[in-house]
Amino acid sequence: MNHKRYLLALLSTTSLLGVASPALTQAGGETTAVEELIVTAQRREQSLLDVPLSVAVVGGDTLRDANLASVTELTQLAAGLTYNTNFGGGFLIRGVGTQSVLISSEQSVSIVIDDIVQGLPEISFAGPSYQALTDIERVEVLRGPQGTLFGKNSSAGVVQIITKKPSLGEYLGDATVSYATDNEMRVGANVNIPLGETAAFRLSGFVNRRDGFVENRFTGKDLSGYTMRGWRAKLLWKPTDRAELYLVGAHIENEDSGNGIWTLRSCGSGFSGTQGVIVPCNEVAKYGVTAGPKNLAGAWDGPTGVKTVNDSVSGRLTYDLGGGAVLKAITGYYEIDTNEDLEVDSSPRRILSTNVTQLRQRQFSQELRLEGTYGNLDYTVGGFYYKSRNLTIGLQAGTFALIPDSSPISLTTAFGPVRCCISAQDSTTESLAAFSQGTLRLLDDRLSITGGIRYTDDKVSLDSIAYDAGNVCQVAFALGGACKVPGMNEVATRSKSVDDVSGRVSVQYEVVPDVNVYATYSTGYKGPLISYARGQPLFEVDAETVTNYEVGLKGAFFDRRLVATVALFRSRYSNFQGQTTVVDPNNPAVRSLITTNAGGLKTKGLEADVVFQATPELTLRGAYAYVPTEYIDFAIQCNDRYANPATVPGQCTYISPRAPGVLQFNAGGYPLVFAPKHTFNVGLNYERPVLGEYLFGASLTYNWRDETYTGAADPNSIVPSYGLLGANVSFGPDDGRWRVSGFARNLLDEYFVTGIFKTPLDAGTAGSTPLSTVGYSNIPSIESSRTVGVKLEVNF
Repeated sequence: MNHKRYLLALLSTTSLLGVASPALTQAGGETTAVEELIVTAQRREQSLLDVPLSVAVVGGDTLRDANLASVTELTQLAAGLTYNTNFGGGFLIRGVGTQSVLISSEQSVSIVIDDIVQGLPEISFAGPSYQALTDIERVEVLRGPQGTLFGKNSSAGVVQIITKKPSLGEYLGDATVSYATDNEMRVGANVNIPLGETAAFRLSGFVNRRDGFVENRFTGKDLSGYTMRGWRAKLLWKPTDRAELYLVGAHIENEDSGNGIWTLRSCGSGFSGTQGVIVPCNEVAKYGVTAGPKNLAGAWDGPTGVKTVNDSVSGRLTYDLGGGAVLKAITGYYEIDTNEDLEVDSSPRRILSTNVTQLRQRQFSQELRLEGTYGNLDYTVGGFYYKSRNLTIGLQAGTFALIPDSSPISLTTAFGPVRCCISAQDSTTESLAAFSQGTLRLLDDRLSITGGIRYTDDKVSLDSIAYDAGNVCQVAFALGGACKVPGMNEVATRSKSVDDVSGRVSVQYEVVPDVNVYATYSTGYKGPLISYARGQPLFEVDAETVTNYEVGLKGAFFDRRLVATVALFRSRYSNFQGQTTVVDPNNPAVRSLITTNAGGLKTKGLEADVVFQATPELTLRGAYAYVPTEYIDFAIQCNDRYANPATVPGQCTYISPRAPGVLQFNAGGYPLVFAPKHTFNVGLNYERPVLGEYLFGASLTYNWRDETYTGAADPNSIVPSYGLLGANVSFGPDDGRWRVSGFARNLLDEYFVTGIFKTPLDAGTAGSTPLSTVGYSNIPSIESSRTVGVKLEVNF
């Protein structure tokens, strides 16, 4: 496949690339040009060419034609943007993002929807609630630290989603229905209603569903299907020319039958208890399941599924003070409730079949901004307040092969100050910030100098508490068929306060009209958190900081038929908050995902985005990113005591300053997890009149990503490179009253998985004779097979 890889790479750099779906204008009635793209990357409307940052823009029409299943699949349209679906993952920009299942953590890539920062850590296996967002006008991907204007959880970048506002004085409506492979059905509608001359109301609703694709041969049912439904209501009121009030309320529900379940990839030595050795591969083989890279079956006896409910409300008041000054007050509140069941032992046995988590999350934010222009100075000054509270309640229980499967009790390896045996963590994060940014325009506006600074004060606290659960007890308190309840321990509490100053300096120069070069120096910051792991006390994780250097070029050429942006960058992170797995060397059942500070990491590379209007009917677009990443140092657990070690044997000699006296493996020199070195996408849109008053349209997109580690420094966890081809063919009248389409995602039927990791309870005993073998599992992707469908769109 190498010849295909390099051919497509060549096309990506010579076919004139880009990600925006441009509107077209006629210059002088003859030349077709790309319309100027307006973005809000600096919290004010500007031409894309005037922003001294690397920004990728994905338009609503491009999203529509790509027929993406969720917002998280933006990775197929924006090079350098990836998404990690595994164990508390999220978006990554330039190879950097947060992976953490901890409720006090935040993402390094901030999600901003209609000016509201989505700060809550949505750690559900079902994925974030915003993934089904509809009625999108555009998405802006801001690469690199954006701490000055977007705050503390944007140390790697921002994904800013702008939905469509109500339109004054117009009755508008549209509806879409599609049906595709595996009974995938999506129904959505939007209506815009004017309320007199000064107000308008817009309502959007959707229902999306798809059957499961992973077979549970124990129950005979398929897993990993989903149903998502929701609505978003918006009210726009402009009582005067100087005042505007914009209110948004939304409700989203997501139910799935096991999104995130893993299947056995390779077999290990199993798990030994007093009831014998339990090998997951042997247990599922009784149901005809064979471990392998393409395994899409298993045999699970425990409940599996996730339900998430998200409610939000926000308001934005804008008032023109006169003299070029505008005051904006932005208030947001949202809440998430999640119930999650996900079996752990990968077998039909009761070894560890109960894994229940309930999450209750609340967030409030208030921002006040003054924006304006004074002479040749554009300025922004503001303040920001944020508070979130996250409560998680969990129970893991089974027999652990220490008691018979028929036993009336269950055992747990619960952690912290536990009686028996429901654990709970209650976390609060509070942040207060002040910021300012100014751009001075000189030399007839050809030279722009931008400077910005932000002061942030954060406090995070976490209480770890516990409750009794009937017929469940810790291993140490199991007596035959009964439980002995230990005495109550004290509630554990930990807190941490940090303040930080971050900022940005940029210089931009217009070489010729519509062609700019720029250089930017910026710093970023992400707040601290409190980490906890089974059998370990609470501990503090320091704030994450980054220093970034960037130079770039942006321009429109050939009468604006070609728009191109290129950026070179280098970033260095200190105290990067990374996730790793800790396993008791003598008891693989005691296994935890913990978040700690890596000593540091660095990333550098090149990004290019280009759009070219080849003819009035044909648009070529695409993007390319070269982003090599590297841990500077990251202490992880030693794994050279197995027959298939995850790390190089004999190199578990590193002593981290954070854990003096403990021998560990240093992941320094290895690439970051879920960080491909090369990514690119290419695409075309073709549209022409046919049959008089009708339009025929066709589009193709191809997205390719390099291989990635999904476990730090673990070559057994590498997901091979893969590419996805999408296609869309449409027909309808030129006035847009209706359109019918046929579409395909992953047209070439390329199989891939989203993650590979060590199978819980399948590692034998570390350092045994003979050496044990570690088993590995896949996390399958619902998009790893061809999806073909039809879609009808109507406008009225």
